[in-house]
Amino acid sequence: MSRRGRLAPERVAYELFHSTSRTEAAARLGISHTTLYKYLRDPAVLQELDNISRVVREATAATAVGLTEDVIVALREELRDRSDPWRRLRAAQIAAQLLCSNLVSVSVNEEVEFVDDSDDSNNEDN
Repeated sequence: MSRRGRLAPERVAYELFHSTSRTEAAARLGISHTTLYKYLRDPAVLQELDNISRVVREATAATAVGLTEDVIVALREELRDRSDPWRRLRAAQIAAQLLCSNLVSVSVNEEVEFVDDSDDSNNEDN
């Protein structure tokens, strides 16, 4: 693709993931838009992009779980603290909002999964 040789798929994927645009990625790689789009059709580059995305999603999920645990512990402490009834009430309101929004999220996800499962002709249950 380039007279200088082919770029490693890992490098192309890294720049695509960390750049704010494809124009920026092409510039950082020292290649044209046309060449970048050729790399975007390369299965090895696409696989690397998938790998990077998976790692980022897993790290984000782990961080979210940790923060959720911290929030629950803090709310539990506030709910048990009888020294300030207003803070206790506010903690109860926050906990109730979180529980309600989580219940709505779970119900929406279950509904979406049900629709997806019913449309899957390769489902093992059929």
